[in-house]
Amino acid sequence: MGLHFTLLTIGCLLLVSLLADEIGRRTMVPRVTLLILFGVAAGSSGFDVLPIVFAAWYETLATIALTMVAFLLGGVLSANNLRAYGKRILIISLSVVILPTLIVCGGLMIIGVAAPLALLLAGIATATAPAATQDVVRQREAKGPFTTTLLGIVAVDDAWGLIVFSFILVAAKAMMGGNGVDILSDGIREIGIAA
Repeated sequence: MGLHFTLLTIGCLLLVSLLADEIGRRTMVPRVTLLILFGVAAGSSGFDVLPIVFAAWYETLATIALTMVAFLLGGVLSANNLRAYGKRILIISLSVVILPTLIVCGGLMIIGVAAPLALLLAGIATATAPAATQDVVRQREAKGPFTTTLLGIVAVDDAWGLIVFSFILVAAKAMMGGNGVDILSDGIREIGIAA
């Protein structure tokens, strides 16, 4: 595929994203929702109009986008905001990570899912969507103590979730003697067989 075709495809994607932005401004639909819908429509589960070469870029683009979101959210955690809302942010962000982990793990173990798989799925349950939250807040130009607290929580809870998932992965590996990917794929196979 030539460079001109790649640049033309990127240009079309940018035009579609500008269209999504304009629709989001004129309606109450969050821009991030429209971008996801356009992405699904353009991707392999939709009309499959993206060149296959773009698949190699997905991981890099996702890393760049998440890094940019992390920088934007990190800007919310200024010294003044931490003094004013730090305790609240810490308590809520820890609760947002610990409670789902315990509830999901406990619930899965009650219905008979093996402990290592239940632990891994509980660790995955801690994931949040900081990019979507940031985008909706910016689009609606929300301001105030609630917004500052919310963005602080979103900035911190993914870090907590990553730490919790790392410990859970080590515990699951210790229980099974394998690696986390083996445990997850074995568990999915078991669920598939059970279904």
